[in-house]
Amino acid sequence: MIKKLFILLIVIVLMVLVFLNIKNNTIKKITLQASQKNQSISNEISNASNNLSIIIPPFGTFVSNHYPGQNGSNFDEVSQCLTNPGAICEIFLTQDSKKLSLGSKKTDSQGSAYWNWNVKNLKLSSGEWNIRATANLKNKTITTEDKLKIEVQ
Repeated sequence: MIKKLFILLIVIVLMVLVFLNIKNNTIKKITLQASQKNQSISNEISNASNNLSIIIPPFGTFVSNHYPGQNGSNFDEVSQCLTNPGAICEIFLTQDSKKLSLGSKKTDSQGSAYWNWNVKNLKLSSGEWNIRATANLKNKTITTEDKLKIEVQ
């Protein structure tokens, strides 16, 4: 009698293990399918965004110090342009008929471009300079002007 109960117990344990293995494999398949579906949806959204060619107006810290050389500050600047990934950003400084550029840069996968520069090396003359950033993506351009000017003494 004990031998039959022991055999029955082993059979039940084996059945439970088989059931759990089947359940585990089913869960893995469902998880994999959900993951693949999420990736597919993410790709579709990304493709739709690229096809629409909507340009995010450039924003960020166009110049790190609007008053270089004043109150003991140095003339080094860091400029940042944030917009769509892969867009071409350019930052312009204008004063009267003078127009200087920090050069164009392609934004990284996060939509960021950075410049490290020096006011004296760029040869900005004294006075106030307007700051403007442009972003170009798929032959569409959008511009943002900094509300503050850079004041060089």
